[in-house]
Amino acid sequence: MTGGRELDPPASFDSGWLLVERAAPTAELVTVLPDASGGRLACLCSPSDAALVVGSAQQLAEVDLERVDAKGASVVRRRSGGGAVFVEGGGQVWLD
Repeated sequence: MTGGRELDPPASFDSGWLLVERAAPTAELVTVLPDASGGRLACLCSPSDAALVVGSAQQLAEVDLERVDAKGASVVRRRSGGGAVFVEGGGQVWLD
C-alpha cells in the first residue's frame, strides 16, 4: 500500500470496516486511496507536510498563491468538494 500502513493487526469492526492509518505527503493522502478489496475502508490520515487543500470544484483564483508559498506549502486538490483547508505535518489528523 502506498503512503500508509495497515494497523498491525488490521482493525476490523463488526460492521465490516477496515481501519488503515496513513502518514504521507498531503497530495498523496487526498488523491490515492488504499485498496479496500471491495470492503468498507476508513483511513486515519496524518499529513507529513504543509498544504492548502482545495475542494474538487474550487477555483484556484480564490487562492492567494503568494501567501501559500510564503508558508512553504503546496496547493493540492482533494477528490471531494468543500472549501479550502490548511494542513500542516503534526498539526492535523483526519478520517477519510
